[in-house]
Amino acid sequence: MDRSRLPDLELLTSVMNDDTVPAQRRKRAFEQYKKIMQQMGDKKLREMRERLRKANDIGDHKEQAKIIAQIKEYTGEEHEYIQN
Repeated sequence: MDRSRLPDLELLTSVMNDDTVPAQRRKRAFEQYKKIMQQMGDKKLREMRERLRKANDIGDHKEQAKIIAQIKEYTGEEHEYIQN
């Protein structure tokens, strides 16, 4: 399991279970929760995220850009990653 996603899942779970939150927002939280769970089950995506984390830890910006491009191509989505 990709532990970097656990805080996201915990936050989404709290939003989904909070009756004071509007139904539309709870629904969006649930959809995002399902999407993260699906991504966590994707071995190739997990490996790329792990490589990105390691590249970030050592400060290799060229490798970070390369991995981000691979993730975007693989998922077909635009993600915004914070680079140090």
